[in-house]
Order: sequence, then C-alpha cells, then structure tokens
Amino acid sequence: MAGAGPGSIFDLARDPPARGRDSEALRRMYDLRIKEETAPIGRTGLHSLDKQVVVSVTNRYTFEQTWFNAVRGSKPQTFRLPEEPRGPAKEGVKVCDFCEWGTYTAVDTFGRIERQHAVAVSNLFKYCSPCHGVVLFKHHDPLAFSQEQLADLLAASSAWLCEAADAHPDAVYPLLVWNSGPRAGASQFHGHAQVMLSKATLPAYSKLQQAAHMSALSNGRIDGLSNKSVSFFCDLLQAHRGAGLLRVVEKDEGRCALHASLTPVKDMEVILWGTSLVSPAFQAGLHAVLRALIDDMGVRTFNVAILGMHLGRCTGSVEGLSWWETNVGKVMAR
Repeated sequence: MAGAGPGSIFDLARDPPARGRDSEALRRMYDLRIKEETAPIGRTGLHSLDKQVVVSVTNRYTFEQTWFNAVRGSKPQTFRLPEEPRGPAKEGVKVCDFCEWGTYTAVDTFGRIERQHAVAVSNLFKYCSPCHGVVLFKHHDPLAFSQEQLADLLAASSAWLCEAADAHPDAVYPLLVWNSGPRAGASQFHGHAQVMLSKATLPAYSKLQQAAHMSALSNGRIDGLSNKSVSFFCDLLQAHRGAGLLRVVEKDEGRCALHASLTPVKDMEVILWGTSLVSPAFQAGLHAVLRALIDDMGVRTFNVAILGMHLGRCTGSVEGLSWWETNVGKVMAR
C-alpha cells in the first residue's frame, strides 16, 4: 500500500489532494500554509534569492510545527565535519568494553539476555529508575548490521523489558533509545541501544494520548477510548498517505506502517508504527529505513527512539491496515 502524492512539500502546499478520505484526514490533521517571502539581498549574483517560497506545516493536535524553505539547502558551508571512525576499535583504546561484554559489563538481577548477534546487560551508569539496560551488537562497527543482527538487537531488548516488567510490575512505561555516533549522543563507538522501564509516565507517550483526546473532542468522537484513538491515529496515517508519504511493510502476516514526518524535528525524520519489537514486519521496516539512510544517503550518525512497547491493543484500521496504540518508533539522522 503506497500513496502516489506530490513530489515535494511545496507541491503539496500549492495543490493539496482535493477529495477522498485521505485528503479529508490531511486537512483535519494539518494546517499547511504557503507564502512567498521577499528578502532583498543587495548583493550581486544573489538576486534569484530575493523571493523565497516558505511553507509552514502545523499539526493541529500535537502542535508540532516545521517551516520549509528550499533555498536553505543552498546556504554556504564553511566547514566540514570529520568522518566518523569505522575501524575495528575506538582510536586510542586497546580494549572495547562492549566487545568484551562478558568481562566489562554489569549484570541485572535477572541476568544477561544473550542472542546470537546481540546481548542485553545492565547499564552501569543509570538515569532511569527502576530498570535501565544496554543492548549491544556482538560486532563492533555500529553501521554494519544486517536485518538478522538488528532483529536480534530488538528481540534481546524485548526480552529484557519483559524480565524488567516481571521484576517491577509497577513500572509500566518502556522506552528504547539508540544513539549511534558521538554527534547523536553515544559515549561508546560500539553499536548499542539503551532500554528503560520507568514508573514515571513518558512525556512523548502522554502527548500522543492527549492529542488523541483533543482530536476526539474536535471531531465529535468521544464515545469511548477506542474511538478516540481511531480519530487521531487513523487520521494521522491517512493524512500521510494523502501526502504520498505512507508505506507499509508486510511480513509473516504482520504489518508495519512508516512515513517521513510532515513536521520533522530533525533532518530525515521517519516514523514507524508496529505491534511489537519482535514483529518481523517492524524489524524489516526499521532495517529498511536505517539502511536507506546509511547506504543511500550517506548518514553516519542517527537516533532511534521507540516507545509504547507491549502497552497497546488494536484500536482501528485504515483500509485493512490495523493500528495498534503501541510500538511507535522515530528515526532521525544527525
């Protein structure tokens, strides 16, 4: 299932889809505005930039907002960032702690969780209570991972979260964060993610629930939690399909929806919606997004955040695409 929409956000703002459920959802969900701005340059050779087309996109329920201007891609660049190292070990370090995870990593009360290509251990430097773990690839290079290796990383993360939930039944807010590379916030070069289980609500998850409630009130769908979620989340997916951005990965009878965000916080932001970390469709979708960024677009550092694992239930559908209020993944290039 794929939308065949406009070629750019500027095309979408100039000529939004006129009819159909997707176009209606797009209008309900987003406020798109386009304007030609005048900015006299006064420098020889730059008069073509005197008039610039600016598009603003605002989500009416989450209040996320992004401004687009195509000419900003032509800004002069006076510096170049150094290449991320890709060697067998971090320069100046003889032993990588994560390569020697059996010796140099901590152990949770429920032990380590080991799979063929990944292992989940305790985080020695915790910032989440009561549970905070680290999930490591068994190989060193953070950008060289296959779909099978990524599936093991996600499966080890899921198993760790289940063990943590059993040990702390009052902690019901799970989160996975994967910062790859120093610019993304990683303190270790070796490929790794962090898994957390918190008693405190996660603001990002609460924000989605509040947006769903606001959407339900605005659209007169307030007769039950299920309908609230359908109003917002199905509209969100349909809006992105109307913009030509929605793609669906199907594998082993499962589905994962993914789309570039209409209101990205950071460059090349992609959102994934799935059922669980061990869903083959979700694993394939995340792998496809990351490999496209790394292999096709030259990205060397990125952030992944996944929240809502094993908290949701089926609440609606978009023409056969089941939507579960769970497993929301966000990928951003740095």
